[in-house]
This record gives sequence, structure tokens and C-alpha cells, in this order.
Amino acid sequence: MRMEHRLHRQANRAHKQEVRAERKEQRLHDRAVNAALHGNIGRAVRLESKSQAAGHRADAAHAREMNNRAAANALHHPHHHHHPPPPPVFHPHPPHHHHHHGPPHLHRHGPPPPPVVVHHHHHPQPAPPPYPTGAAPYPGHGGYPH
Repeated sequence: MRMEHRLHRQANRAHKQEVRAERKEQRLHDRAVNAALHGNIGRAVRLESKSQAAGHRADAAHAREMNNRAAANALHHPHHHHHPPPPPVFHPHPPHHHHHHGPPHLHRHGPPPPPVVVHHHHHPQPAPPPYPTGAAPYPGHGGYPH
């Protein structure tokens, strides 16, 4: 029972570290986008790199949390496995998590940001001339040349 308790505590600590790293990842990413929007590309690249490192820390903490929970549950339920585990499935690519790295992403926690309002300024169109402007010959002309 003591080992199970320790594993649960470590899982909870790993979960806290994961949440903290995810928040830091998002904050650094937002700062990187802001720096890029202000033309400070070097700062944006540096902040995005730190954001990705925080994302990797979040992934690692998530893996620790899951491993500790699985170990604690195995200690708690040693006799509940009635079926052999299914054979492993080969995935050509690792499973995708909810962390996105690279180009800016729109995944956010909390309320969505306010919509961006773009104001288009339409200049008033000039009034049409008081006379028709087609291809008709001007008055006094004998018609179209043949």
C-alpha cells in the first residue's frame, strides 16, 4: 500500500508539472507571436524555441503521470486481468498529442479571444454624368463610318 500511495503522489506531482509546462508553453508562444508581429524576428524565434522546450517538458511529465498511475493501478488490482493484453499495433508515426509545435497554433485554454474586426473604408463613388456615355456617335455626326 505504501508503494501505491507513493506512485499516486508522483503521478499527481507529474500532472501539476505537465499543467505548469503547458501554461508556460502557451505564454511563451503568445509572446513569440507578439514579437513577430512587432518585427522582432530574432526574439520571436528564441521565444518559440523556449515554447517548444516547455512543450516537450509537458509531454514528458504527461508520460510520467500515466506510467505512475498505471503502476499504482497494477498494484491495487493485481488479479483483475482476465484476458491477455492485445498484441501491439505498429504505428508508422507516433500518436499525436494535443501539443503542437512549429507554426503558430490556435489552441487555447480559457475563453476565446475577441474576434478581429477589420474596417474597410469605401470611398464614395462619383455620381454618373448627366449624359449617356455609351458608344453612340456624338450629335451632329452622320452615323458610324462604313
